[in-house]
Amino acid sequence: MESYSLQPDEVVIKKVDQVIHKKSMFSLISGELMLTNLYLVWYTKNLIGKAKNIQQYPLHSIKVFNGKAQVKSEKKIGENPRLIIFFKNGQATFEFINKSEDEVKKMANSINHTVTGSTENIYELRNSSIPGVGKAAEVLKGTVDVFMDAFGVKQNKQNETINEKVAKKCSSCSAPISGIKGQVVHCDYCDTDQQL
Repeated sequence: MESYSLQPDEVVIKKVDQVIHKKSMFSLISGELMLTNLYLVWYTKNLIGKAKNIQQYPLHSIKVFNGKAQVKSEKKIGENPRLIIFFKNGQATFEFINKSEDEVKKMANSINHTVTGSTENIYELRNSSIPGVGKAAEVLKGTVDVFMDAFGVKQNKQNETINEKVAKKCSSCSAPISGIKGQVVHCDYCDTDQQL
C-alpha cells in the first residue's frame, strides 16, 4: 500500500482536502492536495488515513512566465472552483469541492510564492468589508480635517501614533505576511499567529 512520506528536506506549505484531480483515473474520487517546497501532491486516503493513489508533480516543472507561476483559478456558474496548473509537459486540473473561490486563489498564490520566491500575489483575495468603504472613510476624514482647519479648531496631532507598515516572511512557513508594526497577524498559509 502506498503512503506519502516527506523527504528530509521537504516541508508542507499548504494542504486542502476535498479536491478532485480531473482527467486522472481517480477523477471521481475526492482527495487532498498538498503543496510542499518540492512537490505538488494529490492523494486519496484509505480507511485508516494512509495516503494512496499518490500523484506527485515536481514544482520545478511548473511553467513560469514574466516571473509568475502559470496557475489559473477558474469558476464557472453552477460549478465548483478549479485550479489549473500548467507544467512544461502538460497541465493538471483540480476541482475544489464545497470551497470558495478564495481557497483556490490562496493555493494559486502559495504555489506562485513557492515556485518563484516572489511575495507578489497572482490573485487578490476578496476583502470581507463592503467595497469602497475604505476610500469613503479617507475622503470623509479629509473633509472633516478641512472644515476643522477652516473654523480654526486645533487638532492634537502630537498624540497621534504613526502606524508603520511592515512586510516580512512568516516564521513558520516563510510565506509573505504584512500589517502594522507590533500587530499580531494570522498567516493564511500555515494558520499561525505572530507579532510583526
